[in-house]
Amino acid sequence: MTDLSPFFTPQTVVLDFSARKKGDVLRKVSQMLAGPGTGKADSLEDALQRREILCSTGLGEGVAAPHVLLPGLEKTSLAFLRLRDPVDWRSPDGIPVRLVFALAGPAEDPAAHLQILSRLTRLLREPDFRETVAAAASGEEVASAFRRTEEE
Repeated sequence: MTDLSPFFTPQTVVLDFSARKKGDVLRKVSQMLAGPGTGKADSLEDALQRREILCSTGLGEGVAAPHVLLPGLEKTSLAFLRLRDPVDWRSPDGIPVRLVFALAGPAEDPAAHLQILSRLTRLLREPDFRETVAAAASGEEVASAFRRTEEE
């Protein structure tokens, strides 16, 4: 089983981000996923925008999991963005999104991407887990929530 907790660092967790629309959120998570100095943020943002046009990545219950495979990425990255105010995401249940877990992986390794996405979406279906990350006071608390859940 893939341990997701190492993905959550001070650089990949932003709590109480202020955004007015989905595009603002996708821009921010693209920067977080790309990391500083990689020059991949614009490509990631474009790919995530195209992905949203195909089908919303809103999972329901106020959660979205935008995800994309992109050629040339060196590694899989995961980021968490908690929104100060909910944003419309065209989720199936119509509930605006407040918790955003974004995933980007190399197009050359779709199996790893699907494994992480599958694990993430299973965890996000758990109400207690969603409440824990919604109340987290730091990136370390987010990572700790993943560790505790994965140890159970």
